[in-house]
Amino acid sequence: MGSLFGGAMAWTASRSARRLKAQGIDPGNMEPDQDRSVEVVGTLATVHEASRRALLTLNKLKLLKDDSLTGQLDARTGGSWRSFGENITVRITGDGPNATVHISTRPRLSTTTTDGGKGVENVGLFVRSLLSQVPQAAPNNRSSGRAE
Repeated sequence: MGSLFGGAMAWTASRSARRLKAQGIDPGNMEPDQDRSVEVVGTLATVHEASRRALLTLNKLKLLKDDSLTGQLDARTGGSWRSFGENITVRITGDGPNATVHISTRPRLSTTTTDGGKGVENVGLFVRSLLSQVPQAAPNNRSSGRAE
């Protein structure tokens, strides 16, 4: 029975990795907890608004906190067949000419050990949407996390 379960989990993980690659997202670390930081050009207000719009592009998202003065956004996604939902936190530091955007996602159910790449997908889609709205800082970019 364990062999069947292990085989099913391996198949699910490889299928999820292929799905992410097809979307142009590097699957890399497929753990449910995901963190990423990226440095972009803009003031706190500009980057906050772009981050808010990027966050709202995610499916089944409910914005819980939107504080433009401190650059904090908190949101929650609804469940799907791959995940029970995620808690997403966006923090923006710096106020021009560059700002750093930190995004993290954690499963809503603390005992979640696999989410079919949903956390990776949410972070990747957020960063892609954000970078389409504001330019990434260069050449001394201090971005951390996986490159897309």
